[in-house]
Amino acid sequence: MNPIERIKAILEQEKLHPEIKDATIKWQNKQGNQCRIFEQDITVEEERSAWFESDGEAYHLLRITENGIPFSWTPQTYNPVFGCYCLLLEWYNDHLIFIYQEKHKIYICAIQNQQVNHFSFSGEEIERKGNLISFAAYGDLRVRDKVSILQIPELILLEPISQTTAAEMGLLPQDLNRPDGFLKAK
Repeated sequence: MNPIERIKAILEQEKLHPEIKDATIKWQNKQGNQCRIFEQDITVEEERSAWFESDGEAYHLLRITENGIPFSWTPQTYNPVFGCYCLLLEWYNDHLIFIYQEKHKIYICAIQNQQVNHFSFSGEEIERKGNLISFAAYGDLRVRDKVSILQIPELILLEPISQTTAAEMGLLPQDLNRPDGFLKAK
């Protein structure tokens, strides 16, 4: 069963009456709001699944099922009405890596055994290569010629590197408005 069908089956067991249209699962919740899960916001690996569901307004929820055990977490946001957007959802070294953007920050989360650890920064420039995520908080690149580096899944902030070194490593942070899967493992 493909990932989108697998999540649809879970929602059907919850009597939510989901439908798949245009690579998106949609259903109406008990409050009458139209909820959705985009195909790119689903990750499945063996007996574990994770997905990010939203109504596009104030409801945003990360759901995880590992070996039949469910876990849900509401992402931290300045104000959920301003939006919450999944940038990456991926199983990596026995952790679920969940990166999302809300009004003021980008959050990088590493989740294992129902424990959510996170790191956040204010900015919109980010890149990933393997277990390293580079980012530039607002003003960082222009002021210091430095790039911040975070190691996942441990969420350890490493020593900043120069823009030149970051470019040589394929880690120069880029704007979020890119059509490719820029945060997928490279």
